[in-house]
Amino acid sequence: MKKWKAYIIDDEIDARILLHDMLSGMLEIEVIGEAASYKEAIKLLEHGQPEVIFLDINLGDGNAFDLLRHIGERNFEVIFTTAYDHFGIAAFKANAVDYLLKPFNEEELSEAFVRLKKTDANFSKLTNLKYMEQDLQQKRISRISVNNSEGTHYLLLDEVSCICSEGGNYTYLHFGSAEKKILISKNIGEFEYLSDVSDFFRIHQSYFVNLKYVRHLGKSEDGDLVVLKNGETLPLSRRKKDEFKERMAKFH
Repeated sequence: MKKWKAYIIDDEIDARILLHDMLSGMLEIEVIGEAASYKEAIKLLEHGQPEVIFLDINLGDGNAFDLLRHIGERNFEVIFTTAYDHFGIAAFKANAVDYLLKPFNEEELSEAFVRLKKTDANFSKLTNLKYMEQDLQQKRISRISVNNSEGTHYLLLDEVSCICSEGGNYTYLHFGSAEKKILISKNIGEFEYLSDVSDFFRIHQSYFVNLKYVRHLGKSEDGDLVVLKNGETLPLSRRKKDEFKERMAKFH
């Protein structure tokens, strides 16, 4: 059985001890090094060859983004361990970067490792990290990364008009043109975080719309409709109507 060689990089000693204890119980991982600061981490990574690092964002004398930029090209994967707030987590999700939110437990750690083994190795590349760092600084999500059978798509949210459920774990992302869309294997509920950090709003259990693309609120025999600039019409849930109008009023 393959054993993944791992580093733990975290400036909190209690966090390192706890994570080390958890990893000791996982047969597929062997912890081969630890660092408690940015400077220690640089030395560790310049002289060692881990396959995965568990990396805290804030390292006291530096941060994870500076560290990864300093290392540059690398042959190891990254799982961030972080105490970031709701917005910070949205930035991780938007950029398809794997993370563990402190405090986490053995089950969450195991699930993160399973995701790591299945990844196409794109989730931890510097391109994603660059945009994630920008999102964290601006407190706003400007782009997302999504995967499907064609590969990894890096999408500017301003170009996406709506997100529509196809039922179960399949979702379409529509662009400015109603005919242009991509299908991904993800439940629409996984985009809920966008409501707080972008111009997207969930108008129905099956639909998110980009408020920039809304033309007007219409009506049909079945209820209210949100009409987009590209001609698409989507149903507006009755319980979402007041909140939608409130968001639109602030948006304009």
